[in-house]
Amino acid sequence: MAVYEQIGKGYDLTRHADPEIAKQLADYLQLKSDCLYLDVACGTGNYTLALAKYDGVWHGVDQSKQMIDAAKNKSNAD
Repeated sequence: MAVYEQIGKGYDLTRHADPEIAKQLADYLQLKSDCLYLDVACGTGNYTLALAKYDGVWHGVDQSKQMIDAAKNKSNAD
């Protein structure tokens, strides 16, 4: 787990949700506004937030406090 605490420090500088992949995932999952979704190992929430823009209520979990804190910060900024 310590490795993800280190990776998490600069993770979002080089990694972002690919819009085309997010769209394909949203289509595949057939997201519905009245459904709850869980992103396991969400990291900093890049895809969690990208998919939430399509539909549904999304929650993410991750074992890294560094990563989940970044996801929470991004989530609160939207």
